[in-house]
Amino acid sequence: SESGSGSSWIPGGGMTTIFKAASSGRPAAESTRPETTSLNYLKSLGFSSSMIEGFFGPFFRGVFLEPDLETSSRMLEFVFRMFSLGDIAVPERGMGAIPNQLASSIPGDRLRLNTQVTQIENRRLNLDTGEEILAEHIVVTTEAPIAHMLLGKSATPKSRSTWTLYYDLQEFPVEDPILILNASGQGPINNLICLSKAAPGYAPEGKHLLSVSVLGSTWRNSSTELEEADISRLVEEIDFRPAEVFTVKARDGITDLYGIIYLPPDVDPEAK
Repeated sequence: SESGSGSSWIPGGGMTTIFKAASSGRPAAESTRPETTSLNYLKSLGFSSSMIEGFFGPFFRGVFLEPDLETSSRMLEFVFRMFSLGDIAVPERGMGAIPNQLASSIPGDRLRLNTQVTQIENRRLNLDTGEEILAEHIVVTTEAPIAHMLLGKSATPKSRSTWTLYYDLQEFPVEDPILILNASGQGPINNLICLSKAAPGYAPEGKHLLSVSVLGSTWRNSSTELEEADISRLVEEIDFRPAEVFTVKARDGITDLYGIIYLPPDVDPEAK
């Protein structure tokens, strides 16, 4: 599958079966279709074990962030429909361009930033300032544990996580902006992509930005050990500079936030 501005993915060959199944009817109808796991769904369409393990497994693990394709078949159909019918791209100006674009259509006096919501009840938002806001519609886009807390739900859903490591490269052996999947199932890496092949502005001239994804549930070691994971099996003889991984607590005191920092090459690690 390609990942570049303006590119789209049109399945062919055996993919036609799942394409027709996923794209038939209206998107809303997916919630009423028969439901099973993604793995059983793919098997029911006649895909071989080698096709599932070599392509669908690593591809959808990178989407669902779980190793066993236990996600609902309805979600798989929805995601496949979006990948097949829509454009696959990364924002030219980085991910921050997405909220900026959303905010650009909202009048300035209707947009409120740096404001914490403490509870949502019916159509009312309670803020940490004591203020209450009534809204016709409320869309919650926080992490699932925080959403459950805001909505007053007692059960906290299990979280799914992924590690994304970024490396700056002098060269990258693949010219096209394609997602490279780990079809062997060996090692911690699920997929990688050279983002600067899709969006040249993501790296300075003469450099490339490599994004490597590791599913959190498949990695049991420390962040330091993860940083030292060997990616040479997928990208050999490429010079890269590893990042420093750190963890901090979010403002709620519960959620862990993971970050990656690139230090200047001449930085003194002993300096205070």
